[in-house]
Amino acid sequence: MEQEQLNPQQKAAAEYAGAANNVLVVAGAGCGKTKTIIARATHLIGSGVEASEILMLTFTNRASREMKQRLRAQVGELADEVVACRDGAVSRRDGVVLRLSRVKTLV
Repeated sequence: MEQEQLNPQQKAAAEYAGAANNVLVVAGAGCGKTKTIIARATHLIGSGVEASEILMLTFTNRASREMKQRLRAQVGELADEVVACRDGAVSRRDGVVLRLSRVKTLV
């Protein structure tokens, strides 16, 4: 599970192991939010977290598909078990354990 090069802030978010289970990534356009979230999911899977317990939220269906594609390039078929959706769709999913909370862009 090779990760792309991350800057220190991205690496800290990707490898966070504190008391909170959720990570909120807030950054402007083009700052590497998606790369950071993919690195976080890859790190969690590599640390033994079940892929089916990971939820990645974003604002658009297109962005959620892109996250899944990037994650698949990192972890292969395990990416199919990760839930990636736009934030309005999460209320329709039962039994999902939040490991990754919301992905927001503030421009």
